[in-house]
Amino acid sequence: MKKFHIVILAILILVFVFITIVKGSFSITLWRAGFSSANIQTLARSFDDNGNEIRIIKTNSKKSDIVLVYLVKNKFGFWKVGYFTPSSSNKLAVIGWMRWSTVRRFKADEDPLFEAEYHKIYYGNNAIKRIEFLPGQIPENVAVSIWQAGKEYYIHFVCFETGKDSPLNSIDIYSLLLKNKCIANLR
Repeated sequence: MKKFHIVILAILILVFVFITIVKGSFSITLWRAGFSSANIQTLARSFDDNGNEIRIIKTNSKKSDIVLVYLVKNKFGFWKVGYFTPSSSNKLAVIGWMRWSTVRRFKADEDPLFEAEYHKIYYGNNAIKRIEFLPGQIPENVAVSIWQAGKEYYIHFVCFETGKDSPLNSIDIYSLLLKNKCIANLR
């Protein structure tokens, strides 16, 4: 009977350790990759094409005060860093990702048309006024969302054209923000 209690206790301890590791895997993953888990801002949450949860976060590291990180949570609840981008010399960080969004079919005997949505987030901390764009500065068929708190801001673009023809490739955000006198010139 004593061995039975010891086995049950050991199983309970292992379950507790496993749950603790799964719950803390987000912070552990960031720490192992060299990023701060104390200064996190979630910019986007979604699911990838495999059904795994993804998060795009802003954090920092010893080398850069702004780092954008693409994280993926697997089926077991563990997070992993997919990729990351630190801020450049102009204090602007950018990260992009793509996911399949819909399948269009007009006739049952036609091949389906797959559409992908392409996302790009720019994050900076050098705003000197409200971030805004003038008519015609953002290409057609591009959705834009802007968040700003004081000097910090992020701009999230979404469009349904990818590759070389994507309108997101033609936008020079840093130049537009300078032209609109929204940010300080740090070059």
